[in-house]
Amino acid sequence: MRLNIFGFGAKDVAAQSGALTPGEQNPIESQVKGGDSESASAARKSGARSSGSKVAGKAKSTAKITMPPATTDSLKKRVKWLLSRLESFRQRMEPALESGDSAALTSAMNEFFDFVHTYGDSVAYDAFEIGPAFPEYHELFKRASLEFVRNLEDRAFAEIIEASLEPGQRLKDLMSDHVRGAYAQMDELTSLVNMNQFRSIVVLGCGKVPSGLFYLYDQTAIPAIVGINGTAQAVEDSNTLLRKFNLERVRVIESDAANLDFSFFDAVYFGPFVPQRKDVMKRIRATARPNATIIVRDPILTGSMAMEKVLPFMEPAFTLIKSGDPVKYRGPFMLRHFILQPR
Repeated sequence: MRLNIFGFGAKDVAAQSGALTPGEQNPIESQVKGGDSESASAARKSGARSSGSKVAGKAKSTAKITMPPATTDSLKKRVKWLLSRLESFRQRMEPALESGDSAALTSAMNEFFDFVHTYGDSVAYDAFEIGPAFPEYHELFKRASLEFVRNLEDRAFAEIIEASLEPGQRLKDLMSDHVRGAYAQMDELTSLVNMNQFRSIVVLGCGKVPSGLFYLYDQTAIPAIVGINGTAQAVEDSNTLLRKFNLERVRVIESDAANLDFSFFDAVYFGPFVPQRKDVMKRIRATARPNATIIVRDPILTGSMAMEKVLPFMEPAFTLIKSGDPVKYRGPFMLRHFILQPR
């Protein structure tokens, strides 16, 4: 009865034996071996930060939007253009974050998502990603993305709490755009893995409005579904929603994923918003069952601007079994599902 520590009465049945049939090989894009630090410096000088200016409503970019250089131009010129474009986003996001202007942040983030979805110069992006400017921009965009998601979840939570439920009504019947998108992106899982083989699954970083937990409850028969949040308030709010919809197979607990014992679970769903993702990956490898299934949602291409990659650091600890669709389910953050097993 090991799962009683999570409040379940179900027995902790051992994971089903037998590995999944290996699918495609690791699709991680190739990396450019050199970068241009001079171009990063030039972009910084040409894109000085705005100082204390108020950003409100549908704020416009401080930099004139131009077409990116042709891929036949020099790599230095292309990276310099990319850095100048990212600097224009910085000049809008930082004041919005500092002032708590959620409308301005939402406007900037929506344009940022459009950019990361349409920017296609992978060689220039790879050079930027391994260059000296990447860490600072990455930290800003990650911070802005987390705040953007918190704002969306706050609004969605308030709407759901105030809603009157019809008998048998489910979360997906009264979703905001944010929850609907997060729920829909989980829909790929049943085509990648036989979810009903699992007796237990843990979802890391399930959030205040845990759409992933609701999806697993609606679409699978897994007896024990556990969500992990890092703050007491997020745990309280998510459990409030679980009670509202009477999800008896689901629990949310407060825990640090980097110190969790993953041997309790047949499967782990490792979301992109979990902090210290590399440390969590090491902890999964150290404590997960040998035949556990690890489902990782990891950034691809320009998604690494705002989300931390862990897939490049999986070797030799995990075997890649299967990869999800690189386009259909990637969502605004440019993410992809990967199915792993410990070696």
